[in-house]
Amino acid sequence: MATKKLNTAEAQNKAQKALESALARLVLYHPFFASIALKRKAQITTDIPTACMSAHGQMRFNPRFVLAQTQPKLEGLIAHEVMHYASGHHARKGNRDTHLWNTACDYWINETLVKMKFQLPDGGARLPGADSKTEEQLYDMLQQQQKKDRGSNPTPGEGNGTKTPENDAELQPTASDESGPDDWFGSDLDMSQQPDAESEMERKQAVTQA
Repeated sequence: MATKKLNTAEAQNKAQKALESALARLVLYHPFFASIALKRKAQITTDIPTACMSAHGQMRFNPRFVLAQTQPKLEGLIAHEVMHYASGHHARKGNRDTHLWNTACDYWINETLVKMKFQLPDGGARLPGADSKTEEQLYDMLQQQQKKDRGSNPTPGEGNGTKTPENDAELQPTASDESGPDDWFGSDLDMSQQPDAESEMERKQAVTQA
């Protein structure tokens, strides 16, 4: 029997229920993440391919990406987005390259969450040991590797060093993580709204109260 294809409205409703279920479990088992995630109702939208977090603590999710996840992976996804906000990744970016900074932060977040026994969606690359470094240190390492790769691979489009930095053992992601059509690695830090003094005060208060 063919699987019924959901229309956008149906997918959004089912995704909302799936998120609510995952949040309910976070309330029970990981209240820190739930407290911050529940500050603003998550937006379900097809305007983005996967998921993202804004500087003001607004999470957005693509409904079909949500429905492609198991509940444990959805819990991990929410926790991942909350970690971006709780860690002040938007404000700490400064004038750094957005994708490279997002990548460094993702490495740190994913290693931290895996040690907490969270499951993550496919496409969330792993970098063993990243949780023992700061995001700034990881960014500098990735930037140096990017420069090395560009020097050895001058052809446009080759060797940008951000997804699979093959020339540096310290920057090797685990071989089991493959990117795919729903790859959310290095692209979920929403910088469309810049953090300001008010949003930073609100963020710090939310983290303190969590």
